[in-house]
Amino acid sequence: MLTCNTFPLCLRVLNSIHFYFMHTVVQFLLKTFQ
Repeated sequence: MLTCNTFPLCLRVLNSIHFYFMHTVVQFLLKTFQ
Protein backbone atom coordinates (compact mmCIF):
# COMPACT_ATOMS: atom_id res chain seq x y z
CA MET A 1 0.00 0.00 0.00
CA LEU A 2 1.11 3.51 -0.76
CA THR A 3 1.15 5.97 2.08
CA CYS A 4 0.09 9.50 1.26
CA ASN A 5 2.00 12.48 2.57
CA THR A 6 -0.92 14.80 2.02
CA PHE A 7 -3.93 12.89 3.23
CA PRO A 8 -6.74 15.19 1.96
CA LEU A 9 -5.29 15.22 -1.54
CA CYS A 10 -4.93 11.44 -1.50
CA LEU A 11 -8.51 11.05 -0.32
CA ARG A 12 -9.67 13.36 -3.08
CA VAL A 13 -7.82 11.33 -5.70
CA LEU A 14 -9.24 8.07 -4.39
CA ASN A 15 -12.70 9.59 -4.39
CA SER A 16 -12.42 10.67 -8.00
CA ILE A 17 -11.05 7.28 -9.04
CA HIS A 18 -13.91 5.56 -7.22
CA PHE A 19 -16.45 7.90 -8.81
CA TYR A 20 -15.01 7.30 -12.27
CA PHE A 21 -15.03 3.55 -11.72
CA MET A 22 -18.66 3.54 -10.58
CA HIS A 23 -19.62 5.73 -13.53
CA THR A 24 -17.96 3.31 -15.94
CA VAL A 25 -19.66 0.30 -14.35
CA VAL A 26 -23.05 1.99 -14.51
CA GLN A 27 -22.58 2.88 -18.16
CA PHE A 28 -21.53 -0.69 -18.91
CA LEU A 29 -24.57 -2.12 -17.14
CA LEU A 30 -26.90 0.25 -18.96
CA LYS A 31 -25.45 -0.79 -22.29
CA THR A 32 -25.67 -4.45 -21.35
CA PHE A 33 -29.29 -4.46 -20.19
CA GLN A 34 -30.78 -2.31 -22.91
